[in-house]
Amino acid sequence: MRTSYYPLLLNQVRTRLSGDKLRCALLSLLFCCSLLVGQNVLAQFGSDLGKQAVSSLAWADISSHYKNNETMATIGLTTDGRVYTWGANLFFTIHANRNGTSTTLENSYQVTPYKVLVPGNEAVKKVRMTIYEGATYNYANTFFCLTASGKMCAWGINAGLVGTVAGWTLGTPPSYSDTTRAKRSPVPLTILGESEFVDFDVAKNSYYWVAIGASGKAYHIGDGGAVNTTTFGEISKPTGADASFKYTNVWVGKVNTALPNIYLKGNDGKIYYTGGMGSVHATGVPSLFPLPTPPTLTANETNGKVTLIAPREVPFPAGEDIIDIKVAKLDNYATSFAIAASGKAYAAGVWRISKRYIDAAYTKPEAYYTNYVLAPLKTVPTATDEFKRNPTGTDSLFYLNKFVEMAMPPGATKIMDIMWGREFGSDYHTATLVAGDNGKVYWTGKNDTRIQNTIYAGNFLSLVNFQGEKAIGEVGEFADDCKDVLSANSISRYSWTYEAVNYAGAKKLIKSGSSIAEQFFVISQSGRGYVVGQLAANAGLGKTSYGNDGTSSYFTFFPVPIANELLLSCNTSPGTGGPLGDPAPAAGTIDCSKTQLYPAPVQGTPSKLSLLVTVNVTTAGLFSPITVSGSGMSLPAGFSSLTVAATGVQTLHIPINYDGSTLTNAFQFTIGQAGSCAADLTKESKKAIVDVWTLECVPSVGPMLKK
Repeated sequence: MRTSYYPLLLNQVRTRLSGDKLRCALLSLLFCCSLLVGQNVLAQFGSDLGKQAVSSLAWADISSHYKNNETMATIGLTTDGRVYTWGANLFFTIHANRNGTSTTLENSYQVTPYKVLVPGNEAVKKVRMTIYEGATYNYANTFFCLTASGKMCAWGINAGLVGTVAGWTLGTPPSYSDTTRAKRSPVPLTILGESEFVDFDVAKNSYYWVAIGASGKAYHIGDGGAVNTTTFGEISKPTGADASFKYTNVWVGKVNTALPNIYLKGNDGKIYYTGGMGSVHATGVPSLFPLPTPPTLTANETNGKVTLIAPREVPFPAGEDIIDIKVAKLDNYATSFAIAASGKAYAAGVWRISKRYIDAAYTKPEAYYTNYVLAPLKTVPTATDEFKRNPTGTDSLFYLNKFVEMAMPPGATKIMDIMWGREFGSDYHTATLVAGDNGKVYWTGKNDTRIQNTIYAGNFLSLVNFQGEKAIGEVGEFADDCKDVLSANSISRYSWTYEAVNYAGAKKLIKSGSSIAEQFFVISQSGRGYVVGQLAANAGLGKTSYGNDGTSSYFTFFPVPIANELLLSCNTSPGTGGPLGDPAPAAGTIDCSKTQLYPAPVQGTPSKLSLLVTVNVTTAGLFSPITVSGSGMSLPAGFSSLTVAATGVQTLHIPINYDGSTLTNAFQFTIGQAGSCAADLTKESKKAIVDVWTLECVPSVGPMLKK
């Protein structure tokens, strides 16, 4: 938020309130703005002392979890495929002896991104981490990544989640000072004979996960009805699937009394659900919806034994390609979301709620009623898609028993990401954030501080725009208008009404806190990373300050940049960084006389070619832009630059699409700062004789080279 926005806020307050209410609201707003100015100025302009604490890395994704000073860790993936970890270095899972001793837990924190050495220095395409919140596993961190070539890797503590791996001790270390059981670099996994994978997913605070092999089979390990706790088991295919069926993608949710909840995508384009199938509300599977008539389930379906039950289809509109699912915990108050390649979003589970509260803590008889919307819908849901629950007269919950299309945020043509507050019933904040392709973020739901009497419960959501609907029927202690400025809610059922102005420019919204311990990450459209909420080590701010007492000294309401990975002097392999991951411009000179097209284009026959360009590289880096034109030649979609790692005379291979057009003398190409060349393609191509090695395979011996 810029300072020019403050007069607008003040004017809005002035037009809505008067007298004592106005003075009260202004005091609250000025307090909020003072916090905003103090933090945002530093965030934007840095300090005049020391190295600027802003990461130079462009983030593609972040997976993180925070609960307390032990249960917190983060893994980040850059846009060029590098991996970094930070947070609580319990059992020295990030690197050994972080604080110089092997016995002290209190100082074992990694407060800035630390580069992970991936086998073969491969690029990585997906990362996840998990911390099981149970004393049995002593809050052990386990990290996961999937490389571009399909290697499924894990590291950290093997509390059973990676099965039996040679040289990796199974089980929880007896104490935090045990440095012998943790793996600090990714270990490639082989799962039931497969060593190449296409996707995986791990919930941030659960004891199970799923990997999909190149064969299309899905594998589960962890709490699944106590069937595959420390060994992998294959998840069944949907009923009626033929031999050609393969799983291609997976999304995993939070554990609920040892019951997993998993969504799988098939090569038929359909989505399937498996896991706990009893008393569920947010799966989006109408046949599993328990009210008004409970479905007939087998014992294995009730117990969520995913290796023994057939996944059920999750209905979506025909032709809709689902690319992301925000999986809610199996809870009566939860909401799940799905995002399609078309940019449409869908919600299942609770979409709006009316609730009656009684302030038992203050022993006062007053009650107040509130209502709010967690998922604004595109249109009014049909009677067959919605069910209203009204137990004991205390609240009314409106459920969607299938995924129903949501409203599009103002000005957006696509929904890029969703962060949901009501992930499960113990969450105190109940707001939903949505990021559109126009860079704007909107919120809906309820940001309530009054019941818990803490700063938590989502104040960082409502403070970004104080406007909202007041609770209905507030009396006594709850009628304080100052608190209402901080505790707005939205009752807009079919539109996104309130913009979260402090998050404008966001591309991804990643929840990392749970229940009371609120925290989330924001990745901007440029790739810059920020954190909101708890100032813990897993925030990556170059400092740590955590606490559970609700005081503002441990909390930030506004986005703060992830700290520079180079601040840590012992990080010996931080990566090149650069301006958000982009290498410096390259320099060189093209030798146009040595340019070749291979194979030679045949007029009238569309084909794929390679443009071979000889360049004397004087400065390694990025050649951009790369262009081609004329004679029906074009570059593949998304190809516009090329990185060169070394200097000297090099041959660059540029992929070309030829559409079969008439070949002319007007073919041209440009290689960034190295210059451009033109060529006459009407001349006859030259034949070339090349000495080639061929491989002749002998079954009993293997491949032999034959000239």
